[in-house]
Amino acid sequence: MSKPAVLALSAGSKEAGCWMNTGEGSLSPYHLEGGADIVFQIGTARNGVRDLEGNLSDDKLRDVASHDQVNVFEIKMSQIEPEPFLIGLGVMITA
Repeated sequence: MSKPAVLALSAGSKEAGCWMNTGEGSLSPYHLEGGADIVFQIGTARNGVRDLEGNLSDDKLRDVASHDQVNVFEIKMSQIEPEPFLIGLGVMITA
């Protein structure tokens, strides 16, 4: 999505008091700039917290988790086309 779209969704989510899901993409500064609480999705794609071979990267995962606004990691288990429902697992981060 474009910078203006992500900024608008983040600011709108904060104003509405709801959380914003990143989808399978990575966490951008625009997600954080709007001030919303973030659900970071770990999906099957090679984006976000995976390396170029598709393996989970502990360093990238720690970097995402270091942001105060990232409150939940959602693990997307599969991709169904079209997606009539979501198969996943959300994990709340607590201090």
